[in-house]
Amino acid sequence: MIQFLRKITKLPRMWRIAFIFEESWDLLAQDKLIDAETLFEKGEHLLGVLPYEYKIMKGTIKFRLKKRDECMELFKNAYIDVSNSNLSESDKLYLKYYMYSVLIIYKKFLHADLDGVEEVTNSSVSLKEVSSCWKRRFPCRDHPDWDKYGV
Repeated sequence: MIQFLRKITKLPRMWRIAFIFEESWDLLAQDKLIDAETLFEKGEHLLGVLPYEYKIMKGTIKFRLKKRDECMELFKNAYIDVSNSNLSESDKLYLKYYMYSVLIIYKKFLHADLDGVEEVTNSSVSLKEVSSCWKRRFPCRDHPDWDKYGV
């Protein structure tokens, strides 16, 4: 019973954190990048350790703000986290492809080091099997099956 009560007392804080991240995502979608970054970092401060999906989200914000080093570090860490997660293989490949498609830009044009990140091609991802939540959050519109199986 005590554990249950502790969980209930944490709910308002968790709702607040969830709201902050959702609002940050909305700001990113509206191309209000500085506001998205500021709000995201406020949520990160409240949450502490970021799960892989938030690392990918933050990496996306940093990429769009042209903050290469921060983006690369976040995506490399998220890549490892995704690899070690209990996601389906299709979801893992999809998220890795999303991150790889950004990181390869840095490698091609800035000769960045991608230690620990393996190449993932869009043909290796079965878009039909990928959870729609990932396709909505992290769209890979360059996938050849996007028109058929994208969201």
